[in-house]
Amino acid sequence: MTAHLERRVVSLGNPIDTIAATPTPPTLPWQNQIVTRMTFNGIPAGAPVTEGSAHKRRISLAQSDQKTSVTIGTDITAMVYRYKIVLGPPKVGAPDLSKKERAEALAPVGNLDYRGAAFQAYVKQRGLLWRRTQNESLDEFIQRAATQIKHDFTYYDGNQDRHVATLVTTCKGDCGAINGVFTAVMRKNGVPAHLWAGFRRLPTMPNAWQPHVVASVFVPKVGWFPVDLVSGGLMVYSMAGENNTIFVTHIDDGFVLHPKGWDTLKPDWMQPTAFYYRGGPLVSGLDVVADIKFGDTARR
Repeated sequence: MTAHLERRVVSLGNPIDTIAATPTPPTLPWQNQIVTRMTFNGIPAGAPVTEGSAHKRRISLAQSDQKTSVTIGTDITAMVYRYKIVLGPPKVGAPDLSKKERAEALAPVGNLDYRGAAFQAYVKQRGLLWRRTQNESLDEFIQRAATQIKHDFTYYDGNQDRHVATLVTTCKGDCGAINGVFTAVMRKNGVPAHLWAGFRRLPTMPNAWQPHVVASVFVPKVGWFPVDLVSGGLMVYSMAGENNTIFVTHIDDGFVLHPKGWDTLKPDWMQPTAFYYRGGPLVSGLDVVADIKFGDTARR
């Protein structure tokens, strides 16, 4: 499956300073051959930079001080394969994480900082500690933790503080918030976990792609296993066939950008291009168009 995303922002003002940033999507078992291009008013723009968070991810950043309208285009092209999770032991065991990969997947950083007193109290009150001494398997712990958090939280799609220490006091949030609490619980228990942000294909609307964030847990010999606590009644996010495909644009949140002459910028999720401007009125918003073409390639 080939996914092509076009993001376009039009702003009008005189004068206007503009910054646009888009992440370089990661290579995962079901997506590769990724190419990212940015344009300002149809002219190629943007330079690769390393953002300032603990993960040091690569981002394309473009700046302009246009005096007229500005059109920012971002095209991301990737090979995205249908990915299916099946029961039973893997045919070939997945390699273990490197020391660096494990450290990144356990780090208490950004919104996933699990060291706060409120979060620690929530984990203790809900019994969200891995019962290793009671021979609880990792699979059993994942299901128990996911069930408890899913029960505690109410979906809320509005302005919110996604720091996990704040979320456990309100017990409401969107997909990134709720799956973020699950991710932080895993990390606190020494289980490598990440958040995958991107676009998912809705089963009820095969041609519609929706921004979404899911959790992922590293299971020894199996690899990265997706878990979603907000998609209907499903506990585990099985990317079975075309209907549940997710195109991941970046892993985790906590981007830190330091553009020259600007204050520090901290965008949360960067499924669409992060867009900032000053000096003029914004007269149109962000338009995201996904042109998806499916092939017959599938991976397990």
